[in-house]
Amino acid sequence: MTSPKLIGPWVRRFLLEHVVGERNLSINTQRSYRDMLTLFLPFAAKQSRKAIDRLEVVDLSPDLIRSFLTHLEQARECSLSTHNQRLGGLHALARFVGEHSPEHLDWCTQVRLIPFKKTTQAWLVKLKLRSILEFVTCFLAHLGRFVQQTDSAAPLGRPRQCHRKIFRKLEVLYFSF
Repeated sequence: MTSPKLIGPWVRRFLLEHVVGERNLSINTQRSYRDMLTLFLPFAAKQSRKAIDRLEVVDLSPDLIRSFLTHLEQARECSLSTHNQRLGGLHALARFVGEHSPEHLDWCTQVRLIPFKKTTQAWLVKLKLRSILEFVTCFLAHLGRFVQQTDSAAPLGRPRQCHRKIFRKLEVLYFSF
């Protein structure tokens, strides 16, 4: 029988029993968890100077997990959403181990206390950008009508040139998006 301290049997049970059997997660989530472990376990083995098959649950300390997440951001140039996705997988593994092995409950708690990083929501940024572009478009249309009205009504000189300069600067601003 394998030792309950080794991480290998826990990873196998997590991927086969929990992710596929109990939770019936989507194939994309299954692959995401598998890929996270494919990246994390060699990193953990290298950092702890042990073979992957000799890694124990307690070797995967919260500090090691934090350094793995930092490695993802810096060396692999992953985004914060990828960071959070990998951390979510590690939280799920820790929860699974904690539910099935009371002796690892303290480790599970420590791992699950690692917080997610706050990210901006891409759809919100796009929505704000779209609103700004609509506003600038509307403003330019009104400004264009205003310039045409003042150009035809105003005598030659400063007001006409000033309005055209503002109009040109706003056009440049608009088309730079």
